[in-house]
Amino acid sequence: MPRRAAARSLVFAAAVAASCAPHPARIVDLPPTGPFRTQTGEATHPRCARPERRGPDGAAPRCTVSFRRGTTTMTASPDGTILLIALLDVEPTAWTLPAVAFGHPFAPIPTEEHEPAVGEREGPQALAVSPDGATTLFAVEDRLIRYDLASGAVLGEFEAPGHTGMVNDVVWSPDGAALMIASAGDGKARLLDAATGRVIRTLPVEGRIVELAFDRTGRRGAVGTEIGTIAIVDLSGAKDARPAVLTPSTQEITGLGFLDDTLVVAARDGRVRLFDVASGALVREADLHAATARFALATDGRLAAVSDDRNVVRVMSLPDAVVRHTFAWHQASITALAWGAGPTLLVADNDGELAAWDVVPGSRGER
Repeated sequence: MPRRAAARSLVFAAAVAASCAPHPARIVDLPPTGPFRTQTGEATHPRCARPERRGPDGAAPRCTVSFRRGTTTMTASPDGTILLIALLDVEPTAWTLPAVAFGHPFAPIPTEEHEPAVGEREGPQALAVSPDGATTLFAVEDRLIRYDLASGAVLGEFEAPGHTGMVNDVVWSPDGAALMIASAGDGKARLLDAATGRVIRTLPVEGRIVELAFDRTGRRGAVGTEIGTIAIVDLSGAKDARPAVLTPSTQEITGLGFLDDTLVVAARDGRVRLFDVASGALVREADLHAATARFALATDGRLAAVSDDRNVVRVMSLPDAVVRHTFAWHQASITALAWGAGPTLLVADNDGELAAWDVVPGSRGER
């Protein structure tokens, strides 16, 4: 893969000096601009409208956006007011929440030197918004590209560490100073300087990493592997210190998140488990009786959403791990989950449907 000029890294580092204040969500309904087009080629804004059908139990989301193309990845800003979504062959876009109204497109992903522009573009593998809500990172093949969240403008980029391949996932530390990435080439997790992309350390974890999470202090990180193990790493300690290893499952870890001193873990075996971080003891376990595919933890950690291979989404309250809602509306495999203000649960599927579900905390609407 061609190498970019070193000047791009300098541009990226300079961009860190940009404003760190959170940007207010856009609400103005502007004339149609951006990447979406009608069948006749006219610019349009897809809208979140009342769905025409209901699920087998009569339930339906508050509204849906029909993109007619699959979602590759999706995330929300830390305050839950902006949703970022990447679709096949369309530049990523920002949407205001909880209304799910089109906000703005992002500038086209910069092409690499000598890169042929052929075929359908798959877009970023992962999106991550900075803790202050000012900027966002797109993981595109082996690059991390930084954008201004409010304007959608490119601020800079850097490459992943040499010869480690595609960046499968990226998460931001709570203070915004560091990134944790999972690399496809060697399956390792690395801690990077968020401004320059410099490798701070490679985490001493066995197995191919598929899930990443920081705790709320940023002093600990958790990584899950494709063989069902989890390592809890002290990021403030010695770089060669051995992590605490949990073996909750023999199947792939599909979700991780910290709730205070508890680690929430979802695995392909259909179980969600809660562990005490200090002791590694299993605190609670819920069997969902279906292989879990996607997982999303609400910002406050009190709600978790889990999807399965039957296109069903379950919302659990935490830390009691009780299923409060079951949504069986989707007819295609679920590709992404995200939590917005409200709380609103956003669910994207392979049919190109984005559904907004209003979730009432503490209620039990199991279906």
